[in-house]
Amino acid sequence: MGVTGSLKPKNGPKTSFEITVFDPEREFTNVSNMPGARVTFRHVVESNAGITNLAVTVEVAGPLGWLWRRIIGPGLAASAQEGLDTLVAQGESQTI
Repeated sequence: MGVTGSLKPKNGPKTSFEITVFDPEREFTNVSNMPGARVTFRHVVESNAGITNLAVTVEVAGPLGWLWRRIIGPGLAASAQEGLDTLVAQGESQTI
């Protein structure tokens, strides 16, 4: 995909990201590079029998991935539900 942007987490430094997968009906994946690690956020929407599920997975990989998981992991886990709720609200406000 190659689309890039930046974001500023509440308790973290500004970071850039690249969207590597985008399927407007099903998935988007963005990747951020950190010193010695790569953080991948994958968002997948699945609908079945009128019920929609949103799953988000986060992978921290690389030689310093273990360190970054210790540093940013607790914050990611703590903010995950709020982020999902915001994403769902935005999706539900869209008309198709």
